[in-house]
Amino acid sequence: MGVNLQTVSSIRSNIWKLYILKGLEFAWFPIPVIIIFYEKNGLSFEQSLLLKTILSLSIFIFEIPSGYFADIFGRKASLVSGGLVWTIGLLFYCFQTSFTAFAIAEILSGLAASLISGANTALGFDSLVKINQEQSYRHVEGRLGAIAGVGEAICGLIGGLVAARNLVYPFYLQTICIFLYFLIALTLVEPNYINPQ
Repeated sequence: MGVNLQTVSSIRSNIWKLYILKGLEFAWFPIPVIIIFYEKNGLSFEQSLLLKTILSLSIFIFEIPSGYFADIFGRKASLVSGGLVWTIGLLFYCFQTSFTAFAIAEILSGLAASLISGANTALGFDSLVKINQEQSYRHVEGRLGAIAGVGEAICGLIGGLVAARNLVYPFYLQTICIFLYFLIALTLVEPNYINPQ
């Protein structure tokens, strides 16, 4: 008989929530001023580059374990965990000023990116399959890509403007967005854990 109407509605809500999550995920307010921010906090250009290397290595190292985590505990758990870890990482940028603190933030951000990467797409596809709308997957994925691009552009512009008042303000804005990401992720429905009635 398939899933009941209430369950279908709950699973369908995953799609518009994923749209919001994608926008929040790409709310990269600090990007235009990140190097200036590092310099103001006493970091050399080499240290700034090293931080981005740490981020890339963290994503690489955590990619496989995070996929295993999503397979065991579910895509929702992976997205929720990613939002929480990312929020904690951003708090280091908001309230610390040392290279070590920023390195910890980059490691946590890499872990968060690995937890989120793939889990959002998989949850979206699984949701569409559960409600027999998998043919809409390309359309949904296209919208997610557009939201990411527009969100990144708008938030980058806003980040540059607020940084003129204080260089840490863009990090405050991103922290708020990622904390909202965490809260919204908590409301997602894990489609693979719902059995047909």
